[in-house]
Amino acid sequence: MIKPTAPRTTWQKLAAMKPEEIREQGVFPKGFLPLPHPNHGEGGMVFPKFHIDEVKKQEGRDLTRFDLDFDLPDHFLPEFPAPIFLTTRPDLGDVSKGKLVTIMNYYELFNGILNPKQLEGLRLLVTPFPQQQFNQTEDRRTEEPSRGVVCFECHANGHTNASTHLVGDIRPQEFRHRIDTPSLRGVNIQRLFGSQRALKSVEDFTEFEQRAAYFDGDPVIAEEGRKRSRSRQPGPRHGGVPGALGLSAGSEARRFRQVGRGEGHRAGAARPEGLLR
Repeated sequence: MIKPTAPRTTWQKLAAMKPEEIREQGVFPKGFLPLPHPNHGEGGMVFPKFHIDEVKKQEGRDLTRFDLDFDLPDHFLPEFPAPIFLTTRPDLGDVSKGKLVTIMNYYELFNGILNPKQLEGLRLLVTPFPQQQFNQTEDRRTEEPSRGVVCFECHANGHTNASTHLVGDIRPQEFRHRIDTPSLRGVNIQRLFGSQRALKSVEDFTEFEQRAAYFDGDPVIAEEGRKRSRSRQPGPRHGGVPGALGLSAGSEARRFRQVGRGEGHRAGAARPEGLLR
């Protein structure tokens, strides 16, 4: 374990020290230590207030926890709602139209743009399922019984809103790392999923997501009658949508121009600020 930082340490002194000396003297800079969960002993999913407010406005589903609040200021968080660029239709630019995609608007936004299999996969990504802190039982962290959470709760619009949780594959509790949910942009070129490198495809990830992030990696809790068991059967539909998410308007427009597909060179002309390049 790394000891707290000692006072009056300079970068020059640190540069001249061996790693063992830094660890022993406790002079590692605090600003580079991992952030703890807002309530590390309890853990679980925690969402930014702006996301909670938008979901409540659209669906009437309340993601407020009675035991703790999100701890990072809004100006440190990703843009919200994030734009969505499709590798299959780069000519359309941001297909979210500036909206948070939910069960209330996904069909209106994507019907005619995605094929039926992808549209069904998107429906699964915005459909609530019970989760350890958000469910209908007395073992929940909401005042009222909850329908649960959706995949796009953490990966909002296929990107991220910095929702946080504890990594599920480490024990005991004090050794578990805080995780900020990653973006799903670019998973079509990703080869490993999960911190222990055990998941080799998006389909693997979707099969185990509910048992891991949704119920803290505890199959006993997950099977106590408050979840729908997720098999591999819907995996290809569920995993197909993240594979179509592009990195940005600019990157997709450049690829579109390279293959010479019609008027696609106009797609990324007005690139929204703050996008991955």
